[in-house]
Amino acid sequence: MKHIDQLDTYRRPEVKAVVLQGEEIWLGTAAGLYHLRGEQLEAHADWREHRITSLATSDAGLVVGAIHAGSPLLALTDRDGRRQQRLPDLPQDQAKALLSAQGTLLAGGKHGIYRLEEAGWRHCYGQGHTEVIGLTARQGRLLAFCKKQGVKAHPALLVSTDGGETWQLELETGYHDGILAAWDDGYLTRWRGPWRAGTPVRHQKSPYSAACQSEHARAWISGNKLVCEFANGAGVELEEPRFAEAEHLFLLSEGRALVAGISGAFLIELGSGQMHDVFAGHVVPSSAAKIKRLWNLEDDRILATATFGTFYSDNGGAHWQPAAAEWAALDAEGLALSPDGAWYLATQRGLFSSWDNGESWRHVKISTQPHFAELTDVVFVGDRLALGSKAGLFLSAEDYPKELSWVSAVGNATVHALLAEGDILWVGTVDGRLLQIDPETGHGWIRAMFQAPCQPLRAQGDCLWVLSGGLLFEVTPQSVRPLPHPDGVERLKEAFVSEQGLLVWDHANGWALKETAAEPEWVALEEWLPAVKSVSGMAPRLVTDRAVIVALS
Repeated sequence: MKHIDQLDTYRRPEVKAVVLQGEEIWLGTAAGLYHLRGEQLEAHADWREHRITSLATSDAGLVVGAIHAGSPLLALTDRDGRRQQRLPDLPQDQAKALLSAQGTLLAGGKHGIYRLEEAGWRHCYGQGHTEVIGLTARQGRLLAFCKKQGVKAHPALLVSTDGGETWQLELETGYHDGILAAWDDGYLTRWRGPWRAGTPVRHQKSPYSAACQSEHARAWISGNKLVCEFANGAGVELEEPRFAEAEHLFLLSEGRALVAGISGAFLIELGSGQMHDVFAGHVVPSSAAKIKRLWNLEDDRILATATFGTFYSDNGGAHWQPAAAEWAALDAEGLALSPDGAWYLATQRGLFSSWDNGESWRHVKISTQPHFAELTDVVFVGDRLALGSKAGLFLSAEDYPKELSWVSAVGNATVHALLAEGDILWVGTVDGRLLQIDPETGHGWIRAMFQAPCQPLRAQGDCLWVLSGGLLFEVTPQSVRPLPHPDGVERLKEAFVSEQGLLVWDHANGWALKETAAEPEWVALEEWLPAVKSVSGMAPRLVTDRAVIVALS
């Protein structure tokens, strides 16, 4: 195996939390805790090899939530970030948000809100699916921003007026329409943008990812744009690919702003638009920035989508070039080639197209009813674009990819995977249904039911291979039968189909299907990378575990 390290020069750590301490800035990242004074960045020695998950300021210094050696850690520091006191762990939870306000310390996690008392953490709110990802204090109220809450597990805003003793539901939005900010005159959500309660809901074509407010201005990030509106009526709009998907935004003194998230951190001069890359020149460990997926393009070109950018290689990964993408980080879930030669990339929060074999990517602004929430896959079946999403399946009109209609045969179930074979569309859902869809009419039939999300892999005539729950199956009009696994492996982790054939793997090993055998016969790959997440389908075969890329000989 050959380790490919040329992408390492582009790495920036994922920024998980940001707090301001006067004019100084603390950045919690997957690579540890950093202190930013002006434009000078320092890594804090006490927090090396810690994955920082949450931060808050206190009168004495910081409150830090982290993961170290696989275990959660909560601690108090002095004003210089030096660890002073370890706090009790949350009961069977991990802190995703922290707040020190009104004389109390609060934490938010996957199971609700906790308040620190003499006896330890008390669980003071959590109904059904309550996952808290943000805590803040505003005008005497404490606010908790929930990714999921209640029976429907919808995003919500909770409010406390008694120091966190009790909480009331103030606002609940639609599926995946997270609430990013609460202002005096309304709210800002991921898909509605600025919105007032009681007014019509109009979903925007670009998602909002961060927002903030100061005494004289408010700002937000929509798609790849930073928008700042001042109280005097003036405004600023800046466009930069690395703004996309940023989750942290702060307005600073002297007309500056800080933007941070999965692509790193950046100081912005709002007047001139000049940008300073905070982590430029800093060595970033591979564990702190993810290589999400590898994709095959035409002419032996490989595409790599990562948290720190999108790249392509024409020589088997020996050299990579940054793609000119409108959003630097494309969290891709599916890739498809249209009949007229354009690539379409379905990312979680948008659809992108490329007419130059992946050298550049443009945001295709689509509008669906119902809203797609998140995209999960994309294929072309004939001249029609098929989009899988967490709100079901959408099919386009012929030759018009942006004219999308919801397919009622699938319903609002999350689509796990799509497969186009001739004029048939196969749909595997998270609830275990395998459906055959007629793209002309949108009519569908359930061909099989599984006990886990199902992924249609390949079709030959009336025979379809499916991966579900780590098991391989053959589906025909007459039966559903399990297929033999390689070397008696009980459960597979993933499967991948390319022109080179079918590849499967578990946590430690990979196997290729011997295509000439009458019955499934597997050939063990002599080289493999443990915990593989994605592979390319051309020689040399590239694989990644999200931290590194290696080429198999």
